[in-house]
Amino acid sequence: RRCLSTLMQKPPLWINADYATVTPENEIMLSFTIDPASEIRTYILERKTGASGEFGQIYNYTGDPGTFIYNDGSADISTVNYYRLSAVNNCSLPVISSNLASNIVLGLTREEDDIILSWNPYREWTGMVSSYSIFCNTGKGYEERYSVPANDTSFTFGYSGIMYEVSGNEVCFRVVALEGPDIHVSSAESRSSVICTDATELITVPNAFTPDNNQVNDLFMPLLSFTPADYH
Repeated sequence: RRCLSTLMQKPPLWINADYATVTPENEIMLSFTIDPASEIRTYILERKTGASGEFGQIYNYTGDPGTFIYNDGSADISTVNYYRLSAVNNCSLPVISSNLASNIVLGLTREEDDIILSWNPYREWTGMVSSYSIFCNTGKGYEERYSVPANDTSFTFGYSGIMYEVSGNEVCFRVVALEGPDIHVSSAESRSSVICTDATELITVPNAFTPDNNQVNDLFMPLLSFTPADYH
C-alpha cells in the first residue's frame, strides 16, 4: 500500500468585505478582512457590474490572512459594481467567499428650489447600514449637513437654505453610508461618488423698507444668493 498526503489547508471560517468606497481619484477602494486562523494563502477578487452581471476575476491575491486592500481603477463609478473575495484551496477550487461589497452611486435632480438626492443602498455589510450622512461642499470643503435613516435612499431640501454659503460656480454633494456593529471588524463607512449642480444666482429686490434703526429692514438693498464683485 502506498499513501499520499493531501496537505489540504484549513480554510478561513469567514471573509469580511469591510467596505467599497469611492476615492477622490474616482477609484473604488476595497477592503477585506480574512479569518487569521486560515491556512489558505491564495484568494481571488471578483467583480460584476450591475445586479444582472456575471462575476469575473480582476485580481489574484497571495498573502497571509488579515486585511487586504485593493484600489479598482478600471471600474465605472457611475455604475453600481459588486465585489467578493474567495479563498482558493490546493485543488484551485474556491471554498468560501466573502459577503458582497458595492459602491454607492449618487444622483441629483432639481425642481424649482428643491434639490433631490438619490442613491442605491449599500450592500451587504455584516452589520448592515445604520444610517446615511449627506455632506455638502459650498466652497469651503465637505461638511456634514443631514443624517438619513438606513431605509431611505433619497433626500430633498431647499437650495435657498444653502445658497448664501455658496462661494463658487457650483455646489457638490456626497453620501456616506455608516455600518452598524460588525461581529468581525470595526464598523466601517463607504463614500459615494460626488455629484455637483450649478450655483443659482437669485436676486430679490424688496418694495419697502423701515428706516427706524431697529436693526430690521433698515436698509433698502437687494438680497443676493451670491457675493457680487460689484453692482450699481
